[in-house]
Amino acid sequence: MRPPPEKYDKALVASRRQRVWQSMRIMRRFTLNDLVVTAEVGYAIVAKFVWSLCQIGLVAKIASHSGGAGDFSIYVLKKMDIVKPPKIGTVKKAIHG
Repeated sequence: MRPPPEKYDKALVASRRQRVWQSMRIMRRFTLNDLVVTAEVGYAIVAKFVWSLCQIGLVAKIASHSGGAGDFSIYVLKKMDIVKPPKIGTVKKAIHG
């Protein structure tokens, strides 16, 4: 039996976020494409989550390369002791849940 659509969507989003977070914790240094491949999540979802984590200081961009088709940035996870993925609130701070 499938849960109601709104609960299913929340569970799906949480699952994606968990996979991305787990990939970040394992790799520590990563590109957005690294996370897309290892977490099997879409690029837009990864980019939004990483951007949000950068805004609250849990992830930092340490290098970037732009040169046409090979544009990419390298990020680093700054805080390793958080097991569950942070929930990003509307005030852009981490709420550990």
